[in-house]
Amino acid sequence: MDASPYSDLPAPDRPGTAPGRPTEADSAARAIRESGLFDAVWYAARHPEAADDPLAHYLAHQDRPGHDPNPLFDTAWYRVQAPDAGESALLHFVARGAAAKLAPHPAFDTVWYLACNADVAGAGANPLQHYLAEGGREGRNVHPLFDTAFYLRQRPDVAEAGLNPLLHYLADGAREGVDPHPLFDSAWYLARHPEVAATGENPLVHYLRIGAQAGYDPHPLFDTAWYRAAFPEAGENALLDYLGREPEAGAEPHPLFDSPWYLEQVPDVAEAGVNPAIHYLTDGARAGLSPHPLFDPAHYLRQVPEAADARANPLLHYLKDRGGTDPHPLFDAAWYLGHNPDARGANPLLHYRTRGAALDPHPLFDAAFYRARNPDLVETGRSPLAHFVEGGAAEGRDPHPLFDSSWYLERNPDVAGSGQNPLVHFLGDGGREGRDPHPLFDVGWYRARAPDLGDANPLVHYLTHGIRAGRDPNPLFDAAWYRARHPELGPDADPLVDYVERGVHIGSEPHPLFDGGWYLRTYPELIDGHETPLHHYLHLGVAEGRDPSPDFSTRWYLDRHPDVARAGLNPLAHFAVAGRAEGRSPLPLEALHARRVAAERVALAGEIQDLHRHIGLMVLQPTFVVLIDGDDAEATRGTRASLARQIYDRAIACETRGAARDALRDRADAYLLWLRGGDELPPRALYDLACDINRAPAADLIYGDEEVAGPRGALPFFKPGWSPDYLESFDYVGRAACFRGAAVDGLLAAARSAFELTLHLDEAGAPVRHLRRILLRGPDRRFGQDEGERALIGERLARTGRTGAKVEVAAGARRYAVAPGPRDETVSTIALLPLGRAGEEARAVEAFLGRIAAIREASSHGALDPIAVLDRADDPAETALRAAGCRPVVAPEGGPARRLNAGARAASGEFLLFLDPNLEPVERHWIERMVIQFEKPAVGVVGARLIGLDGQFRHAGIVAHAGRPEPVREGNGGAEGYFFSAAAARNFLAVSGECLMTRAEAFRVAGGLDAELGAGLWDVDYCLGRRAAGLRIVYEPGAVLADTAPRRAPRTGPGEAARFAERWGARIAHDPYYNEAVLRLGPPDYDGWPQA
Repeated sequence: MDASPYSDLPAPDRPGTAPGRPTEADSAARAIRESGLFDAVWYAARHPEAADDPLAHYLAHQDRPGHDPNPLFDTAWYRVQAPDAGESALLHFVARGAAAKLAPHPAFDTVWYLACNADVAGAGANPLQHYLAEGGREGRNVHPLFDTAFYLRQRPDVAEAGLNPLLHYLADGAREGVDPHPLFDSAWYLARHPEVAATGENPLVHYLRIGAQAGYDPHPLFDTAWYRAAFPEAGENALLDYLGREPEAGAEPHPLFDSPWYLEQVPDVAEAGVNPAIHYLTDGARAGLSPHPLFDPAHYLRQVPEAADARANPLLHYLKDRGGTDPHPLFDAAWYLGHNPDARGANPLLHYRTRGAALDPHPLFDAAFYRARNPDLVETGRSPLAHFVEGGAAEGRDPHPLFDSSWYLERNPDVAGSGQNPLVHFLGDGGREGRDPHPLFDVGWYRARAPDLGDANPLVHYLTHGIRAGRDPNPLFDAAWYRARHPELGPDADPLVDYVERGVHIGSEPHPLFDGGWYLRTYPELIDGHETPLHHYLHLGVAEGRDPSPDFSTRWYLDRHPDVARAGLNPLAHFAVAGRAEGRSPLPLEALHARRVAAERVALAGEIQDLHRHIGLMVLQPTFVVLIDGDDAEATRGTRASLARQIYDRAIACETRGAARDALRDRADAYLLWLRGGDELPPRALYDLACDINRAPAADLIYGDEEVAGPRGALPFFKPGWSPDYLESFDYVGRAACFRGAAVDGLLAAARSAFELTLHLDEAGAPVRHLRRILLRGPDRRFGQDEGERALIGERLARTGRTGAKVEVAAGARRYAVAPGPRDETVSTIALLPLGRAGEEARAVEAFLGRIAAIREASSHGALDPIAVLDRADDPAETALRAAGCRPVVAPEGGPARRLNAGARAASGEFLLFLDPNLEPVERHWIERMVIQFEKPAVGVVGARLIGLDGQFRHAGIVAHAGRPEPVREGNGGAEGYFFSAAAARNFLAVSGECLMTRAEAFRVAGGLDAELGAGLWDVDYCLGRRAAGLRIVYEPGAVLADTAPRRAPRTGPGEAARFAERWGARIAHDPYYNEAVLRLGPPDYDGWPQA
């Protein structure tokens, strides 16, 4: 009769009567038959040669490998436990082994079976006999790793057929991929160990026999090495040890299964005594429960919809996928692998859990920062990220210097009310909705200035791309400005984080317009609860009308500019982004200066003793001879009184030039100040001069800034560095000047004023220094008439060979210009002519020639050599240009500088004039006024005054403001600018290339323009190069040209900006012609005059 190889054995045979005397073999056979543990059908199926008498064959071969009596008696396995079993291991088990609770098979745990089945143990029955005869059909569990109910749920047909489930598994189930236990994955085990599959051995049997001791993992969610590291006493089989522990013990079978975390979600599981990992595998995963704080099933399945569609266990799917997908919103797998090359090829989350707890799992989670801010974390033994996810976020702990959890929840009560993790919310909806993660990171601001942002989270984009690109995180944090003051920061260092964590504590400022030190001193009681002064100002200070620096009045700005107030904008941010460029005033300059003077007065009171000690230590202790002109006795007494108040008191007052001359001759260390009665020196003026003399004893002239009386108070005149061309237009040095006695000894007798001494020293090439300190308080010298000044300038023209030039005097002002006569030098004008799209060439040429004709018509200079630089060859266009007297040059490649170089090479004139043809002359003699500047020695470049379509000038020279080139524009100071800065010829770092004249020879010596720079920088680069070669850059206000069409400001690419900064960044950090330290709040034309 045929029987299934995994059918149950019949009950033991009853003893029968055999004829004759039984032999020893007969007795053994009878005992085996009576035990019910010999499955003749199963044995015969395995040994066909034994079909005639399976039991006899077994008795003859029972000690040989592979000759087991039934599927659940493994002779070799048993003999390891009972080496003294004798000739028949089976009979030994029947007689003594079962009672000794020895296991007949790796998958049959006698102790377990008896412990789980008290009725069997109480009856004294042989457990294996019972299981084979009855227990299997009854669904009793025979081993901790064979869960009969679990098995039958996978194969209900086994129960329906009345088959023994363990025998079915051993015979067929494993091959069919059926698992014996939730934590034993047969197919996975065989795939991991192909050598086992090759032998045909049952995977569970192999694991129990060899694999567990060898450290093989039985399931993707049981990591033997991980478990043994936590429980070194676990014994040979780590999985059995784990299953034997109580759920409340918190044992974790795998780095990605956190038992306490899981049980917190389902407390009834622990109460029921159910193993949490088993519950997760059988029920929890389908219910969407999270197996670990760092694995978010919903987040994972949103990224892997095919896993959701297949109703796969998300954690097992993730482990099988080798971790290529983010397991949690706060774990960025790609970012982690990119920053940790040793993790490549491994599952990144497993790497983090086992080796990377000190590493950063996400751009917005800084593990070192979190540990430093939360020292209690060390005691818990948790990884920083797990701690944050489990409770840190809800407690308001911050994961990163730029994510303020408490602040985010306070600003977003809907998030706080929902119980969501604030960082997870920000990375999901919050960033898209424009919610700010930190008081100093403005999402809307950053998004508007990051065109490459796309769908990326703004703060993540800033950290991964924006920092290196130099993007600003908010309108009041200037990253480039901060970096310039902290050169120790590398290209990948975050300047904002540096400011928050370090800079604010050492007095660093976030923006040139925000004075954090002043803010702290002014409002000390308001800062305690805020990390930085800027925090407070942005989120409380503005609403309370606090000022961000002594140079900016919050209330005044809002009152003066009601459109800003109506829009609810931060006034300082508005000024920094738009108001400054629009010429809006942050504060009347008189008020600004009054604040500074008051602050300096307070500081001086505390420094006075130190200053006196310093005077005693000076190497040079000069004597100042102070000549006081004037007939007003009371005014003279005021000047003398100011001398008496000097901290540095080595001064001699004289009222005649003769007395002054004698005093100078008597002292080798003497210096001259030539004042007028009524002039006053601030208390530290002579001290500041003495300090500068010690710094530069060879200087023949030191001049300083001055303060002039105005209708709204004292107006400071912050002067440019040495500007000989400005000096010819306006005596900007004035009487705030200190002359070395030996340098003016031969001039003083005939000199009529300090101005004359200054002019002579300039012509002699004397060393001159500008001291950026207020040295004089006197009258406003800009207005009225002074024939003596006019005469001195005329004499200077004669001495310097400009005999044909005349001095022009501005109406009602002491401002002068040189009137040019007719000139015959050839000037080559070079202009770009883009021909447009195909078919538009004729129209482009016609418009260009119309502009050239208008320029010629409006200009008095006849010797012009117009050159048009075309962006491609076009015979009709070139013919039309030649016919109009304009030479065409074809330069199809490169940017504007390369093409202008081509035009310059073709030029024949003594002078090159790079010109935007969309400009129209306003003054006929504009070219002559530019050319005449070159009659002076060491002039390299001359630029013009450019007027916008609104009638205001948009260029009157270029200065370096906050390290960047910026044109001087018309603002509150009107058309004349700040102390004639826009109305008088003067020196600048650079002038605009829209109208730039240079000598052709100087251009050739320079090697032309840098062809790698675009329209926004080539002109500044050329000017700075000429200045580095010892030539001056002159702005000529009499050369006036106006826009005829709207103008678009050129864009500067990052490569160009980097090239320019590398060449000139250090040299223009401090512009000698623009006192950024005191005028930094306004555009370069700023003088604080009230707006109408």
